[in-house]
Amino acid sequence: MIPNASQILYAPGRLCYNPNALGSAFPHGGTALGIVKSIALSPQVKLALVTAEEYGGAVVEAMPGTAESWVLTCVLRDFDADAVGKVFGNFAGGVVTEPGVNRAGRLMSSSSVVLCFSPNAPTIAPAVVFHRAIPLVQESAVLAMSRAAEFGVPISFLAIRSIAGKTISMGPIGSIAL
Repeated sequence: MIPNASQILYAPGRLCYNPNALGSAFPHGGTALGIVKSIALSPQVKLALVTAEEYGGAVVEAMPGTAESWVLTCVLRDFDADAVGKVFGNFAGGVVTEPGVNRAGRLMSSSSVVLCFSPNAPTIAPAVVFHRAIPLVQESAVLAMSRAAEFGVPISFLAIRSIAGKTISMGPIGSIAL
């Protein structure tokens, strides 16, 4: 195939969680996830590197590892109660409080959702569904509280295996089975 610049893809879209009808309009029977920016999907691939002692321990081969995971990151630009409630475990009545209800040993999967990236142009750009996603506040999160910078909560979603054995689906939104 000869490269064609007209096929360069821009894929703006929106996020929702717990959709139940991907064939319907956004938020597909689920809940819209506030105003977000900088949505990025990252495969977390673990490689097994093969080294050769005869070459001083240099890497001579690579094999796919046993683990692969996916992470979706974004920045929540508003204080949307639904979104904040899903991301912060210590949220009630519009207020995030500390110390909170997160006790030591609580499994984060108990807060998991089905996450959907719904492209603005569904006939051109692919949709992404995490069949079971754990919402996380990024460990390095900094919330700007000034006039000089826009407020934003950097959040991540880690895809984990669903009960049906699915992790991630990507493709035309109408062809993805929940």
